[in-house]
Amino acid sequence: MKTLILIRHAKSSWEYDLADHDRPLNEKGKSDSKQLSSIYSDKIIGCDQVYCSTAIRATSTLQNLLQNKVSVPVTYDKKWYQFDYRIVLQQIKQLPTHFNKVVLVGHNPAYHDLVEILTEQSFENFPTCALAEIQLNITDWKDLNKGELLTFLTPKTLLK
Repeated sequence: MKTLILIRHAKSSWEYDLADHDRPLNEKGKSDSKQLSSIYSDKIIGCDQVYCSTAIRATSTLQNLLQNKVSVPVTYDKKWYQFDYRIVLQQIKQLPTHFNKVVLVGHNPAYHDLVEILTEQSFENFPTCALAEIQLNITDWKDLNKGELLTFLTPKTLLK
């Protein structure tokens, strides 16, 4: 069994004349990711590896979620700065076999599409700072196929 956790970055700012990669979180994104820290860090604890896009909004989201409370191995890599689910899917299939629980922090539309494809469920959207936990009945990531959605969390449902 493998577990894949997808976390979309928190709400980002469009105020600045910056490259997409360099856009920071806006105030709502900062607030949401800090408030969700205790809930999300419980999901992240015990993972074998966290892979995070190098986009400022993704790295800031992860840092706010962890808040130095959870010690997990984190790799920041530009290859996870992807918007096409097919590319992300191929990268997941190349993960080391000995990793059983992996967390990815990144972007839509890739994550929205991935959740729908892997769980065969339809979602209206995969909002900012959402988390999807998918259990996969595989022993090697290269065999990635359909899985079961264990958890789907969003700021809207958790921060009422």
